[in-house]
Amino acid sequence: MMMMMMMMMMMMMMMMMMMMMMMIVVFIERLNEFSSFKVLSK
Repeated sequence: MMMMMMMMMMMMMMMMMMMMMMMIVVFIERLNEFSSFKVLSK
């Protein structure tokens, strides 16, 4: 039982990390797009 719980926790943590990474990547991409927009509009 404990092993299963540990595995579940690990999986959850991994999922969270992946989500965070994805969010950060998307955020950076958005920032780059925005900055390029500003440069183009000038």
